[in-house]
Amino acid sequence: MSRKKKVEKLLSINEAIDIVRKYNIEDTEYNNAIAVVLDEIKELQDENNELTTQNINLNDELIMTKNSVKIANLNILDDTFDMVKTDKPKAKKADLELGNIMFNRNHQQLYRCPDYVIAFLRDISRKLEILMVNSGEYPYDNPFDNTGNVYKNSTFEVQAYSWNDDVIQDYNFKWRDVEISWYKYLGRDTTINGEYSYQYMVMMLDKCIASLHKINENLSKYN
Repeated sequence: MSRKKKVEKLLSINEAIDIVRKYNIEDTEYNNAIAVVLDEIKELQDENNELTTQNINLNDELIMTKNSVKIANLNILDDTFDMVKTDKPKAKKADLELGNIMFNRNHQQLYRCPDYVIAFLRDISRKLEILMVNSGEYPYDNPFDNTGNVYKNSTFEVQAYSWNDDVIQDYNFKWRDVEISWYKYLGRDTTINGEYSYQYMVMMLDKCIASLHKINENLSKYN
């Protein structure tokens, strides 16, 4: 007998039990029926309790599995971050030209920016110019040059050297925790705020270029 039919049968017998109890009918057959029904009800309750316990255990196991996956993912992210932040080359302290020291009121970073990082920034600069020309800005005042222009998206930002003596410029380029400054234009007295690994700088290049490609693709859809 299926569980549903068994429950329906018990309910109909239960109704008979209620009648017997209501009118105090003393009948051996009914009393025996009551005993059988009570036993079957207890059996069903035990089955329900067992199923409920199994469900609770399954839910607990599912929650533990989800938590284990989350912890594993966090560990992978930590390992990846450690991989790209370690093995840093020894950075050289910035050695600034005299004109920069005397006339530049903007913030200068602590270390001299490596040549390969400057090359990465020039690559980003070229991609940015292509994007802006494709969007209709021609000629484009590239903020990597001495133009006074600014560009920012959700991944990185760049602002041209500021000649405003009333405002101290904290950086000219920023991606995540990386801040880079220069004097008048990229490549001249270019400084960086930390010692970063080559892998981390490659990640910076990839992320910045990818953000420009994505914007360029969206422009192409509507043109």
